[in-house]
Amino acid sequence: MPIARTTDYYAVLEIKQSATAEEIKQAYLCCLEIKQSATAEEIKQAYRRLSLARHPDKNPNSSTAHHTFCTLNEAYETLGDANRRVLYNAEYPGIRAKHASEAQERKERESARAAAEHVRVAADSARREREQWQDLQRKRAEVTRIERAGLTPARDSAKACQRENQKGTAHANAQLKIMRESEVKFKALEQKALREQRLREDAIRIRVAEEKVREGATKRKRREELAARVMEEQKRQQEEWLAKAKAAEQARN
Repeated sequence: MPIARTTDYYAVLEIKQSATAEEIKQAYLCCLEIKQSATAEEIKQAYRRLSLARHPDKNPNSSTAHHTFCTLNEAYETLGDANRRVLYNAEYPGIRAKHASEAQERKERESARAAAEHVRVAADSARREREQWQDLQRKRAEVTRIERAGLTPARDSAKACQRENQKGTAHANAQLKIMRESEVKFKALEQKALREQRLREDAIRIRVAEEKVREGATKRKRREELAARVMEEQKRQQEEWLAKAKAAEQARN
């Protein structure tokens, strides 16, 4: 019966709760809290530190301590052995790019959300300023009507409204300028994210192509070695046959 896993277990491996066994295996680097370029000594030190911290005896209240400790041992057995680590890196070449890509995407999404929130706030402020400006326009029209009736206090009020109107217009223009600048920054962030995504995809394709080239070279070298062994065997058999034929001829003579 499989061991029950809680949210803490998946948080340690930085994977989703719907992760498959293959995805859990790919999370060995996160389990040991190391980079893909870590040395053998760094892997050993990380394993010793984490095995002490995550041992089931030190976490009696955790329902996933045993399973997490087993996964930690599996990760160390795989990455701590030089031959197994070579096979592991060859099988999962895109792990580092994947985790780096996810972190970069989270950072870009947060920046995009902040920029969008800034644009929304600026738009709301501009809308309020526009409503105030429209209200001041209505007041100005009312003052003009009263002023035409010859009322001096109304003329003074109209001048005050005009000054407020000018201030509100200047503030609204400043807010609109900020909103346009925020939109430009948001578009620049989107374009940067797209460029970096294309670069990551190109890097992955290049690594895959290099792996294929290395595999082809290895297979070609093996075929050449096999052909050389076959030729040597044929040469040896031919020499033995010639020696037997010469011995038979001498025996006849």
